[in-house]
Amino acid sequence: MVEEINDLVKRIHTFSDLEYRALEAQDIHTDKFTATSMELKQVQQSLYKARTLENQKDKRNIINEYINKRYENFSDNTTRMIDSVLGRHMDIVNYDNIRTPSGIVTKAEDIQEATRHYFCRWTKLNPLNQEKWKEWKQEYEPLKDINAESVISLTKLITIAKVSTTIANSPLNKTTGPSMISNKMLKRLLLEGYKILVKGMNACLKLETTPGSGNEV
Repeated sequence: MVEEINDLVKRIHTFSDLEYRALEAQDIHTDKFTATSMELKQVQQSLYKARTLENQKDKRNIINEYINKRYENFSDNTTRMIDSVLGRHMDIVNYDNIRTPSGIVTKAEDIQEATRHYFCRWTKLNPLNQEKWKEWKQEYEPLKDINAESVISLTKLITIAKVSTTIANSPLNKTTGPSMISNKMLKRLLLEGYKILVKGMNACLKLETTPGSGNEV
């Protein structure tokens, strides 16, 4: 048993600078066992504290490294920071092989050339088919006769009741448009908010124009 403990102590010494004497057979006798046990516990606690301090130091170094890297990106590499904020990450794609009509490509140089050739063909200019356009041209011609009664309701003024009903029936958890105004926000509008919104919509009808974004209403 003494030899096993001494072997463990030697292994501890190789991983740290802790000094500890080798045990003797008399150290595990009944009269000295308590003192020996306390001595070994002190070694264990010292080793635990030393290892904890090392881990904390490593964590601080990693944190400082990332802080310095973030600062360098802010000052010298703004493109990387913008990509990070917008979540624009380009994942590297690796091909071990590519199957072609004539076989399987496995060499790195041949894979690069086959990939380049594929995307050159995939993104090549696709000219307009004029013959197809002639077939569909009549579908895009303005109508010669339109029933006025079918569109007269489109010029009527918008009411608060109509807007409030539409907003109340609108679904939640939908992505916003360029205005960044969600349906959840609209559902919380008070009466004054409805009045301003309806006034802006009716102004668009009278002026026969629409704003470029929600901020211009």
